[in-house]
Amino acid sequence: MGGARSVEPGVTRGRFSEDLDFTLDTDRTEDDVLTEIVEVFNREHHGITFTFDEYYKTEDDTSFGGDVLYRHAWNDTGRFRLQVSLRERPTLAAASRPTERQAYFDYLEFDLFNVRALEPIEMIAEEVRAAFQRAKVRDLYDLHRFAGTPFDVELLRRLVVLTLWQVRDPFDPETFFTRLKSGVCDWEGIRRLVRSSERIKPDEILASVDSRFAAFRELSELEQPVITDAKSGWNEPLAERLRSEIRDLAGQS
Repeated sequence: MGGARSVEPGVTRGRFSEDLDFTLDTDRTEDDVLTEIVEVFNREHHGITFTFDEYYKTEDDTSFGGDVLYRHAWNDTGRFRLQVSLRERPTLAAASRPTERQAYFDYLEFDLFNVRALEPIEMIAEEVRAAFQRAKVRDLYDLHRFAGTPFDVELLRRLVVLTLWQVRDPFDPETFFTRLKSGVCDWEGIRRLVRSSERIKPDEILASVDSRFAAFRELSELEQPVITDAKSGWNEPLAERLRSEIRDLAGQS
């Protein structure tokens, strides 16, 4: 199941992505899924030859992936990074969604297909988790783009708390905002990933994120003990209460 950079078609187009990230959401074993992915990426598709010989699985069993190489008539050194997350299954039900229209679709040699994806609010929660744990400029930029789209920030905050609890990392709002500001240094790096016509204004980006996600500082009475429990992760009933609350708020109870 894949993620996306767009919350609503035509609203957030985002940046060029250098990798493909997926979340495992199946009853099949992880090893069976990895075996099938390796088989798919070690053959030719529509004149493009793919090779996926070197791959990894993390020691803590949180993800697997690697570099997929590809070559065709005018490029014999292509590659992209593929990663599949093996953390907890999505909190909200995934859905099959159409891809956003692109100019090159008219030249494809196959019919378009829907992609099974996370709910947009859960995609944003995953982006917040990444920003909290690594604080890279591309995460800040992505949050800035999401800041201009409609979403329930109260629901998002609950998802962020639960998502980080699942990886044994206690969420702290002030640490989140501090890390974002301290981790910003490579603005030129993000300029290489966006349209040349887009002007990158660091002060505006920081201000939009600080304003749109300000409600992260207003933790609920249920979220606070879940955060306290995150390092041990022993209180599953408490986390399940938060999970149920999230599904109720999202209309998926």
